[in-house]
Amino acid sequence: MKDRIQINGEWYVKESHLQVDSIIRDYMLEDLLFTKCCLWEGADWMFEASLILKDDGKDLNNHLKTINIEITDKRPTLREEWKTEFIDNPAWLRGVCNNNPSSLKEADKIFDEDGLMFFKLFIECLIKMNWI
Repeated sequence: MKDRIQINGEWYVKESHLQVDSIIRDYMLEDLLFTKCCLWEGADWMFEASLILKDDGKDLNNHLKTINIEITDKRPTLREEWKTEFIDNPAWLRGVCNNNPSSLKEADKIFDEDGLMFFKLFIECLIKMNWI
């Protein structure tokens, strides 16, 4: 006979916390995204590139073709808080490295001269590693 509980005159099968925890755990595991990351951090800038892995992250070389880059501007003299930008456009990234005028016009809104130089070097490394 199953463990039952009565609430407001209705009888229910009592579930153990173990069952509920297992259901929640299985649901959460389905929603996990595994990533492969590359990070560079200097005094004024930080760049973090990530790729979303396929097959539950078991193979680090099996990833989606999209790249996400988080750019953090840490220059303290310009603002009270760090500013973060998110980039997921590989064509724009390649354009920055190739000195494409329209890409550089957008990059000038984000970077100072040093920041752009470091960002280009970071992107060049990612291209050599076949991330882009």
